[in-house]
Amino acid sequence: MSKTFTIDQDILFQHCDPAGIVFYPRFFEMINLTIERWFDKAIGYSFAQMHVADQTAVPTASVEATFNAPGKLGEEWQWHLTVERVGRTSVKVRVWGTHDAQTKVESTMTLVHITKSTGRPIEWSPELKDKMTLYLEKE
Repeated sequence: MSKTFTIDQDILFQHCDPAGIVFYPRFFEMINLTIERWFDKAIGYSFAQMHVADQTAVPTASVEATFNAPGKLGEEWQWHLTVERVGRTSVKVRVWGTHDAQTKVESTMTLVHITKSTGRPIEWSPELKDKMTLYLEKE
């Protein structure tokens, strides 16, 4: 059975337009927060370690998103992450946000592991790849 990584996120005024509805680009910030926390808490590879110490990064190569229902000020959301595919130098993740058991936002993103000095892809270490595989969706 594959694991699902989950974090809680309150919808704050900073996420909303004056009517109290989440401004859609803020959802991408929440998706990125979920990914960053997953790397840190589940994979054991923080963005600080990745970007500063190791001089690598994981830019987004592709993204798809579906907005099923609006987010509203004061709601308590859960963000979930699973892995669809682990490649030699990339990972495709599925991230979705729920409130009251309703999926309101769904996204898939392909992230490519690169070295910052050249911008060229580099392979995941076997340890990182093994940890990511724990979150691989089972068919």
